[in-house]
Amino acid sequence: MTKLDYFNECLSGGYNNTPDYISWKIVNRVLYLQCSREKEDWLKNIDIRPVDAWIGRNPCLVPNGFDDAVSGIMPAFDALDIDIIVGYSHGAAIAALLSGMSGLPALAFACPKFIFRPDEYHQKQFYNLQIFNNKGDLVSMLPPFYSYCGHVNVLKEKAVKEGTWWEWYSRHSPNRYRQNLEGV
Repeated sequence: MTKLDYFNECLSGGYNNTPDYISWKIVNRVLYLQCSREKEDWLKNIDIRPVDAWIGRNPCLVPNGFDDAVSGIMPAFDALDIDIIVGYSHGAAIAALLSGMSGLPALAFACPKFIFRPDEYHQKQFYNLQIFNNKGDLVSMLPPFYSYCGHVNVLKEKAVKEGTWWEWYSRHSPNRYRQNLEGV
């Protein structure tokens, strides 16, 4: 599958919800994590207080809301038989953290920052993570003071202006990602 195929499947329907409203589905041994859909997702997005999370054998600081989301899906995740994790936006941050914890490959599209001052050990834990962000995507700049691990790919701008002024300005819309993922 191409990166665009994974992205399109991530945006299609058929999701299950955990009790904490984390939306997930499995298609052909791929775990897909949906972007923010519920009020609870948005509350997790803005809860950026740093908390300890275990990535590998060492703790690190991650936004509390993302840690809550990962904790909410862990009971289901531990029982899944999957080969790769894919997420968009809010789901991308969850996919990134799950990749660092499990070592599974992950594709994170429009990913917010998810780790505070990662050391060399934590940088290495995310060796199987590929992040794809549009240049200037506002969500990829948040939360402030946090960072990325893994391989960050800034997509070449191919998008033609369309949609509302906010979709164009934020550089975060699915249509813009689709255009920029063509041929990647």
